[in-house]
Amino acid sequence: MHVKVLWEAFNDGLTLVPSGQEYEITLRCECRDFGEIRAPVAFGFKLQSTKELFHIFRVVIFSVAGGEDRDILTPTAPYSRTSKVALTPRSSNVLSGTPFTFSGKGKLPQKINMDNYYIPDQVSKSLNSSNPGRIESLQDPLSEENYSQKFENLLYAEEHQMKVDIRRYDKKAAEMSKSRTNVGLLNLKVPGLAENRPSVLRGDHLYATHSDGSRDKSYRGYVHHIEQEVVSLSFHADLVHSFIDKMKFDIQFTFSRFPLKLQHFAVGSEMMDMDEMKAILFPTPKELQGTDPEELQTLRQRQLFNRTLASNTEQVQAIYHILRGSSLPAPYLVFGPPGTGKTVTVVEAMKQVYHQIPDSFILACAPSNSAADLIAKRLLDTGPVAKSHLLRMSALSRSWEAVDPDLKKFKVCLNYDDQGHVVFPGIDALKEKRIVVVTMVTAGRLVLADSFKNHFTHIFLDEAGHAIEPEALISVTGLLPKNGQLVLAGDPKQLGPVLRSPISKQNGLELSLLERLMTTEAAYQRTEGVYNDLMLTKLLCNYRSHPSILCKPNEMFYEGELKVFADEMIRESLSGIDQLPKKGFPVIFHGIEGKDEREESSPSFFNAAEVDQVKKYVDDLLGLRGTRVVKQAQIGVISPYRKQVQKIKKVLARRNLTDIKVGSVEEFQGQERLVIIISTVRSTNKDFLKMDQDYKLGFLQNPKRFNVAITRAKALLICIGNPYMLRKDEHWKQFLDYCRENGGYTGCPYSPEEEEQEIEALSSKMVGLNIVTEMMTVLTTHLSNYLQKRMPRLFLTLRGEENLKCDWMTGALKTESI
Repeated sequence: MHVKVLWEAFNDGLTLVPSGQEYEITLRCECRDFGEIRAPVAFGFKLQSTKELFHIFRVVIFSVAGGEDRDILTPTAPYSRTSKVALTPRSSNVLSGTPFTFSGKGKLPQKINMDNYYIPDQVSKSLNSSNPGRIESLQDPLSEENYSQKFENLLYAEEHQMKVDIRRYDKKAAEMSKSRTNVGLLNLKVPGLAENRPSVLRGDHLYATHSDGSRDKSYRGYVHHIEQEVVSLSFHADLVHSFIDKMKFDIQFTFSRFPLKLQHFAVGSEMMDMDEMKAILFPTPKELQGTDPEELQTLRQRQLFNRTLASNTEQVQAIYHILRGSSLPAPYLVFGPPGTGKTVTVVEAMKQVYHQIPDSFILACAPSNSAADLIAKRLLDTGPVAKSHLLRMSALSRSWEAVDPDLKKFKVCLNYDDQGHVVFPGIDALKEKRIVVVTMVTAGRLVLADSFKNHFTHIFLDEAGHAIEPEALISVTGLLPKNGQLVLAGDPKQLGPVLRSPISKQNGLELSLLERLMTTEAAYQRTEGVYNDLMLTKLLCNYRSHPSILCKPNEMFYEGELKVFADEMIRESLSGIDQLPKKGFPVIFHGIEGKDEREESSPSFFNAAEVDQVKKYVDDLLGLRGTRVVKQAQIGVISPYRKQVQKIKKVLARRNLTDIKVGSVEEFQGQERLVIIISTVRSTNKDFLKMDQDYKLGFLQNPKRFNVAITRAKALLICIGNPYMLRKDEHWKQFLDYCRENGGYTGCPYSPEEEEQEIEALSSKMVGLNIVTEMMTVLTTHLSNYLQKRMPRLFLTLRGEENLKCDWMTGALKTESI
């Protein structure tokens, strides 16, 4: 790093500073890097009486960020923690609007009526008093005996926290207006709606009470329409007729309890027959056997619909054992590390079951709509599946606009009518479908119809690591027959379920069914370093990343077993670009000592210096300063903080760079880009690190989030962050050392801890010494790294009994370069 410190107004000679007064100087910094730049300066002083020379050494801090985007990157207002909104209490007299009618509900009956599963009073009291130890089975190890009780109480703990968290979105004195397009509805603007903060869907409801303190009545409004950040609500005629634009209301949000009720139903003792489910939930190990290589070769040569899989032994092996039902009655697990073709393998297995077992019926599930859409698209791409045999069944709340555009051309496979309304087919029509693709929650509609218990022969749960165990079991408890084959595919080393309650996380709900089976059940453990092929296959061929990108996550998370099979032309395409600190090594760690900031009432963090550095790399790669290297759509930018994502999006949008995907780690799981740029944000305030760890924010102490982030890139990985902050985490420290050892580190000076300890020891010996000009030069030369990091910010104020003369020409002020 090169820093040039210049006087803005230079005073040649001695300056007399009267006792008790301040002397202001102006410095200008010229540097090549963004961030907080620290320049060591020695101030020389002489007492007027003795003429004795002494020095005060301090570091001047320059904040280098913003530039032409300062209006975006400067906090809009100082951060102020939002206090709980004191709303007008909801009246006991609640008048309801008209619930949203899903016009295309169709013919699928609901024969089973679930209980409400409200949180019992005693459980609620224990959770409110932060004494979960009194809740039965909550803190006990999971077993066959306490299975239902433990999960029911874990779900209660999670819902309790959801109720607490939803209150932070309540609005005081919110204005509503009459809808111009939907007569009789009132519009409410809900900032953050596009990011599900809060989550509001058609059919949901909220409560409105006049903000004037009147408690004679409250109103229940039902969501009929959503457009961007505006929801259109149906309220009781009493409110609609008396409504005047800009009326103010206190708004209370709610959340749908339907998924929670389905999860309770799936694990409840009235539904859970442990004698039948024991083989699924607590399977017995099988004797280790080798796979017949001749049978694998037959499958390779003659029968694969995706011929690219033929050379991949692990993928063919997984398909073979799923076809044979080798793990029965236990689930078969497909362990798919990043870029190893997990979903491709699962889809080929479905096609093989469909083709080779004519009386089979397949239910394919995933935790999200996007993952379910992907399965449906790939099933329809090539191969034997007739369009009339497949149904991608969406939930009632999912609009036609939200469906994957590539899937819309297969409308015969979708449950939408000509008006774009969801229609559930009747039981007979559904049973004619050989493959039904749904989310895990929507599978509950089939359970409640009570007509499919022995229908599906094979149930596949893709991305199974993302779902909590009760969610995964929605499609299993009520649908998997006694001899049915369950297949779980996912990666327990990547991000798991998203939960809110610390109590539910600490006591096991954060563990997916896939991860629990792999980590606690002997049937899925390695024996002498080898998995039992009859129960589990670990995919090993990585088709995504350059060897330098794959190296560290492979070593840290996958026992070094992954093999590089990425297309050589693609993976090497950026290995020679000028932006690399070392050509041939397409991994960059760009060290920046920035400042993490917050604004207004948002608790999320952003780092302006890192935004500027992201912008600079994007400009370079897109050729805005020279030759274009990549296209916009080939770049992905990841940050763990919502506010940083927003700032980066705004800066890029100003340049019309809207095809670059910017999002959280969670949004990138399962995705890949030619180039990935990671902005880690955390830089200055150590007090926030524990908060990050407690709430699983950021990257520190979160190996799964770290793993996902650094395994998305094909040809170039750029990480931007403060090395001194990140090295506190063991995984980041290894990655930093890896980059430094291989020539991929650039940016602010960074020394391993061993070197810094030597510097610190030397520095401690200098404390209290009268630093003369020659010593200051040595100190500047040899201790600059340490001093830049360690010395505090100082606003020079001189106080004493007599006047001082300050020789501004002494010592380090003459030293321009560090």
